Amino acid sequence: MFFYTFLPKLINMSLTAGVAVVFVLLARLLLRRMPKAISYALWGVVLFRLLCPVSLPSGLSLLGLLDAPASPQGALASRVEYISPDIVHTENPQVSLPIPGVGEAITQALPQGEEQLAADPLEAPMAIATYVWMAGVLAMGGWGAASYIRLRRRLITASPLGSGVYLADEIPTPFVLGLLRPKIYLPSSLEEGERPYILLHERLHIRRLDHVVKALSFAALCIHWFNPLVWLAFVLAGRDMEMSCDEAVVRRLGDGILADYTSSLLRLAAGGNLSAGISPAFGEGDTGGRIRNLARRKRPAVWAVSAAIAACVILAAALLTNPPEKPQTPLLPNSLEGTAYEVQKWLDYRQSGEMPWGGRREINLDAFPGVTFRWTPEQVEAVLDSGEILPLYSGMPVWSVYFADLTGDGLPELCSALSMGSGIVDDRVILYDYANGASYSLEDRMANDYSLSLEEGRLVVTRRPFGSAQEAERGYLVYQDETIQILPLETSDAEAPTP
Repeated sequence: MFFYTFLPKLINMSLTAGVAVVFVLLARLLLRRMPKAISYALWGVVLFRLLCPVSLPSGLSLLGLLDAPASPQGALASRVEYISPDIVHTENPQVSLPIPGVGEAITQALPQGEEQLAADPLEAPMAIATYVWMAGVLAMGGWGAASYIRLRRRLITASPLGSGVYLADEIPTPFVLGLLRPKIYLPSSLEEGERPYILLHERLHIRRLDHVVKALSFAALCIHWFNPLVWLAFVLAGRDMEMSCDEAVVRRLGDGILADYTSSLLRLAAGGNLSAGISPAFGEGDTGGRIRNLARRKRPAVWAVSAAIAACVILAAALLTNPPEKPQTPLLPNSLEGTAYEVQKWLDYRQSGEMPWGGRREINLDAFPGVTFRWTPEQVEAVLDSGEILPLYSGMPVWSVYFADLTGDGLPELCSALSMGSGIVDDRVILYDYANGASYSLEDRMANDYSLSLEEGRLVVTRRPFGSAQEAERGYLVYQDETIQILPLETSDAEAPTP
């Protein structure tokens, strides 16, 4: 269900963004002599990763160096899944982290097989973790809202100075406030001669939409509050934002204002810190770092800046994209249709010989977002995120369920062996095409029984005369002419499906 799959998806986003943070930090060290606008632009990649769960696949992706597992999401997009979204209800939960050895250790500590399925041992920890995350988001959001209200109270007596500019007595530093109609607030202690370049600084923020970026960054911080790398990225991105604006002011007005500009920054910093008691979503900090950056400012050669920009464009593309999906094995060609499909086993109680008559199992597939497939011995059904339950097919019982794309439409079908009847019971094989709401079966009541098994990566059907243990036919399960058929095992090598 959604409640158990949301947090793993969010953690995947946070881990992917964390990898991007590390690469941006390394690039930032190499770019320390370059204009801060370049490193500031790179933080946009991290923000994208924090807020968007999917991206385009590309062979250029740096995530491929860390063997990041990518899963397709539709025809064009993919999602990195270090943790399977259905880890709570999958039979053998796996964790693959970008830190060597950690994922393997966690995987070994997780319950596996029947232990994992018998009592859903991961449901309670996942539910608790989700509630803790929600509490953190509410606390961060409440802090931000309270800070905004407290700041607005300071601005009640602000007086208009010009178009969108206000003077206020209760603030120590200038800042921009508002999203749709941003306004500039200046401390009333600011001297007349200082206003032109301070106003230019704030107007550059508005022109570059930094006030929107800051709001989105704080929203991302609220969502990913549990990730220390996100806090580090938020602080450093804010510093790069301010330093790049400082450099733009000096570049526009000339080096002649540098001494007065840094003196103004120092004097404003001595007046107090706006961020004291205010959330990081507001205000401008690290005045000392800004002054030091301007003091050692040198104009790099044009070729060096051009090379740095080109390198950062390539780095951004490599961090924005996901690695191509690795081919799954075994990959089985359906010789009759000329297509290929892979088989995913969900359950097979004929093979295990133990039917949990009071059991229930659930699974989520990336191919069908918003749907949870649920098995009980009597029925397979689809549970939608809205709570609606759609019965798919029934049995007495349903012995097995596999997922395979036999129809070649790019979406898996449910392939099952089940028993039917009361008193006189026969065995059947059914293929349920959930994407199209179609059902196909091999059944021959009181004449033949059909069973389904996975052998060397292939779905194999065995037909026996009704009530007999003797095999009459045995072959691969295939789809042709809008029905399912048995392709004999004796088919030539050119025709037979191979792993």
